[in-house]
Amino acid sequence: MIFLKNFLDWFVVKPQIHQEKQRPLFQEREIWMCHFGSNVGFELDGKKAEALRPIVVFKKISKDTLLAIPLSSHKKNGTWYSKSIIKEREGRYCLNQIRMIDAKRLKYWMEQITSDDFLQIQDDFQKFLKS
Repeated sequence: MIFLKNFLDWFVVKPQIHQEKQRPLFQEREIWMCHFGSNVGFELDGKKAEALRPIVVFKKISKDTLLAIPLSSHKKNGTWYSKSIIKEREGRYCLNQIRMIDAKRLKYWMEQITSDDFLQIQDDFQKFLKS
């Protein structure tokens, strides 16, 4: 059975996001729901019509852009993943899916992770880069 992605829903949402005038204020260590889109191949997608996925703000590049690490509810292991607990649910930060995004993609704030958890992500990311 061939699975066909629904790119059409994303093509409706994407222009609306692009036309937004304001970007939300954000900081490193924050978890946001983010319009991630319907992506190609093994790139992580958002879910449902708005293509939303939780991300952690890994690095604030400017008031307009950031490095985002998406989260997954799948408890995968390996150097590509770092353990997460968000809203008391265990999951994984997908280190291999880090990407620069425009803050217009940020839909709503969820929470801020602790400094210790953020240091762990940074450490895991360094290990990932060296693997």
